[in-house]
Amino acid sequence: DANPSKTTIALTVMDGGYYCTCDACTESKEKYNGADSAAVIKFINRISANIDAHLAEQAAENEEPREVTMLFFAYNQTTNPPVKEENGEYAALDDSVVCGEHVGVYIAPITAQWNHSLYAEANEVSADAIRGWSAICKNMYFWLYDTNFSYYLYPFNSWDSIIETYRFCAENNGYFMYNEGQYNNGGQTGFTTFKEYINAKARWNVNVNFNDLKDRFFTGYFREAAEPMEKYFDELTSYIRWLEAEYPAGVNGNIYHNAEKSEYWPKRTLEHWLGYIEEAYKSVEIYKESDPLLYSRLIGNIKLESIFPRYALLTLYSGTFDNLTLTEERKQFKADCNELNVTRFREGGELSTTFSTWGI
Repeated sequence: DANPSKTTIALTVMDGGYYCTCDACTESKEKYNGADSAAVIKFINRISANIDAHLAEQAAENEEPREVTMLFFAYNQTTNPPVKEENGEYAALDDSVVCGEHVGVYIAPITAQWNHSLYAEANEVSADAIRGWSAICKNMYFWLYDTNFSYYLYPFNSWDSIIETYRFCAENNGYFMYNEGQYNNGGQTGFTTFKEYINAKARWNVNVNFNDLKDRFFTGYFREAAEPMEKYFDELTSYIRWLEAEYPAGVNGNIYHNAEKSEYWPKRTLEHWLGYIEEAYKSVEIYKESDPLLYSRLIGNIKLESIFPRYALLTLYSGTFDNLTLTEERKQFKADCNELNVTRFREGGELSTTFSTWGI
């Protein structure tokens, strides 16, 4: 009542793998084939029905009909829906666990491998859970993932899987899609800005073409530096696909996998990619005098993509620099991070801590 313009209320849980184990909840879980979510559905259905009745009374008095959707998380312990499968089709175990008309499921398949789309065999478990939920809920909200939360400054391969994942969501009663990335980091390296562009386009139209978006992004974002930067991007993504095949247990699209290993990022490879950065800088020199503002922006865009390989060199191969060079390189890296507002190396870790460790 205090927020008459609001259309959605989310009653959701915090992170954690715990769940109520009282007699009633345990009995419900056993009844619904191990689905803790059954009790949650019944609870939210009851609240939603009360809200619907209240809003109906208001509409009768004010002649202004209003609908409010109640959301709950299908996350961790409540990821699995209380459904049965018959001949490839899902259905509710009974009518009491069908979500009400104004109830929505906010599903967060956190264990998926985000280097593949939700159509992929690697994500069959998450996809089946979503299909099950969409059979008992018409209002599907999706909390997706788009970064490595333990290693912000290393590239996370979800560029070409994003669009197909959105298509999958749209096919399964998708109403709302949120893709969680580096929400608490200002500047983001590893071609994350390209992902932002994909998100901005594909969430409005899940049938956009990846290569078309790539061409438009690199041309618009890097201008004359598009060619070397696209070469860098293409080599980087091809290399990560090789890493996934070579180290499937370590590089697997999990949002917490250990990306900071020298065996993944050879020194010569990192230096080779920095060569594309230098080529890109030279390509935009034409704007230095004619359009200083554009030049500054293009330099910033290019410099942001230098942060990953420079950070990897300064952390994984610090012993290959002499002391003076290492100190100067780290000081310049810090200055560039400050300029570009790159503030974190992981979700809960600020780069200022790293700089203190470096003694700069």
